[in-house]
Amino acid sequence: MVETTDVPCLCTLQVWDLPEAVAAGERFEFTVGVKAADSRSLAGWQVALFDGRCEVMLDDINHDNTSHDHTNTHPVQQAPLHALPWPGSEALYWTRLSAHAASLHILPDLGQALSQSAPPATTQIWSVQLLPPLLPANETAYSQGSELDGALVPGITAHCEFTLSLMPLPSHKLRLHVIEEGSERDLSDVLVRVGPWRCETDASGIANLPLGTGLQTLILWKGGYAAPLVNLSIDPDTAMPVQYQVAMRPELEANPDDNWTA
Repeated sequence: MVETTDVPCLCTLQVWDLPEAVAAGERFEFTVGVKAADSRSLAGWQVALFDGRCEVMLDDINHDNTSHDHTNTHPVQQAPLHALPWPGSEALYWTRLSAHAASLHILPDLGQALSQSAPPATTQIWSVQLLPPLLPANETAYSQGSELDGALVPGITAHCEFTLSLMPLPSHKLRLHVIEEGSERDLSDVLVRVGPWRCETDASGIANLPLGTGLQTLILWKGGYAAPLVNLSIDPDTAMPVQYQVAMRPELEANPDDNWTA
């Protein structure tokens, strides 16, 4: 979760559900939440997503998705906050935003890295800006329930920046089956990680992950179990999908009586 400081300490904007990495050119989604210090309703307020750092003045953005001729004032996406707060909260208003990550052709350093055994990630900067509703033309202060026409509500805004790791589009897929050593029963909810990609096994002990070429390290974790690191060497001719099975060893929980020194 990424949190920004309040500007000017009236609203707080947060983003969460961000992927750990995104394949170049692929679409990603995340959640945006905004809360006012006085817990007022923010239903219908707009949030805008920008590719890169954003130093947008509210006057530069109109609510019909047009903008004046200023740098970095064209949002990639703009959406209203939902009418109801986030479940379990009193005044955290939220929405979902999505965008496409940058393509390799505008990232020459990453494109050159494709020839390496394990291409490194680069990062892409994004910004989210809160866009409050408009004051009625004959009003000088915010009034809840007013029609959205006129001037922007003064002094109420918030924004944040975040970065995403950008990876080359994976060339392979890993289909992993995780079982318990000894019993050979399927293990669900095992955390699986290969480089920046991660997921969990399903009820059948199966996980599917994107996989690039080169030497990849497979990491597994589940409470009460242990598994060694697995190195996978993937070359362009490797069959798809890559099928692999790992047996996790049950570990006995520590007995607190073992350390009793009374």
